[in-house]
Amino acid sequence: MTSPVVRELVNSLPRWPVLPGDEDNDNTNEKGERGQEDCGSSRSEKRTPESEPSPRPAKRRRFEVPLSISCFAMVRPGFKDVDGTANAVGCDEDGLVPANRSLLAFRHVPRSVQTACDPGIARWEESLGLDLCSDPDPIWDWGHTGLHIFPSAVQMASFLLRPEGRDVVGQRRILELGCGAGLLGPALVLAGASEVVLTDVDRLALELCQHNQDLNAGVLHCRQEQVRVQHLDWRCRTATEKCKARQLLRSIDVIVATDVVYDEALSESLKSFLMLALTTNPAILILLGVQYREDDVSQNNSSTVDRWLSNMARVDSQDHECHRVEEGEGIGFTSKCLAHSVGLPSSNFGSDNDKDEGEVLSGTTVRCLDQGSLEEGAGRSSRVATLQVHLLQAAAAAAA
Repeated sequence: MTSPVVRELVNSLPRWPVLPGDEDNDNTNEKGERGQEDCGSSRSEKRTPESEPSPRPAKRRRFEVPLSISCFAMVRPGFKDVDGTANAVGCDEDGLVPANRSLLAFRHVPRSVQTACDPGIARWEESLGLDLCSDPDPIWDWGHTGLHIFPSAVQMASFLLRPEGRDVVGQRRILELGCGAGLLGPALVLAGASEVVLTDVDRLALELCQHNQDLNAGVLHCRQEQVRVQHLDWRCRTATEKCKARQLLRSIDVIVATDVVYDEALSESLKSFLMLALTTNPAILILLGVQYREDDVSQNNSSTVDRWLSNMARVDSQDHECHRVEEGEGIGFTSKCLAHSVGLPSSNFGSDNDKDEGEVLSGTTVRCLDQGSLEEGAGRSSRVATLQVHLLQAAAAAAA
């Protein structure tokens, strides 16, 4: 059953957001938000003691924003798990919070809710002055995907809080692309990041992200300026957007992104942005969390993720062979380290100012740092999806 500590935290949180017309209902308790969803297990989405939901809450009003609350017990700085391989963002087997962990709460929309057609989400949009129905930008065809918490984000958080992850982000300035609900903000602070910039194109997701950062600020005891939330469209469709992106990238050491490779057009824009990052700052590191959604991707190369990684690993139109270089135990599953000897073709980003960025990128290294599995398919035949964390960096930096 759910830990009393977790239940107490969930019940202590105020209602949010309070939209116009809700002021007279402020005495409604938090259970109107469907209650707590889980306690942050990243091994699987099967029901476990720490992910057992609280009793069924009262049915929400028709136009109420369909938010849930998930609690994650994240390992604090200076501590490690007894066995060194346990889930770094979950509770123990009894659903309790170990003494070496901070209990954090995040509001988000359950992935079972279609944000593009939920009336509560539409009402929330209206309160912010947004009218996405009349916005021709095709990015909104996906709805507000950033309002969900995806398994790859949980896996990334768990990786960051292990020694290998802390080595990558500790005392470094971090930029997250597609931050969504903001799960990785507190994780990066606990992992030792000196500065965190959380970005997204969706202003609704940014408001939720800022709320979740504020919700956990007291637990993290971080400086107010250590974590900031801001708008960024990695498509950089104008010269002004590209100039601002380049300026931001010069002050960043590590880029983090999870579950951003799912749409062909957006994936191509992401590739261009990461190439811009590596040319602007060749020493930059990129941590990419991905989820394979096609069946049995080990037997074919039809996955969107595979195609994207293959494009990133192409030089002179020839792919380099991928080979396993290391294997060890990860977060409750086997972790496979893969290495690509790869390069990126020279690119013209459409500006004469690119000349001040130094030599054209000669190559990049792609390594799979972590691999796990997720069983999906509630209500239908289940299948196993693959989760991975990849590290991308310029070949010259990797050699150094």
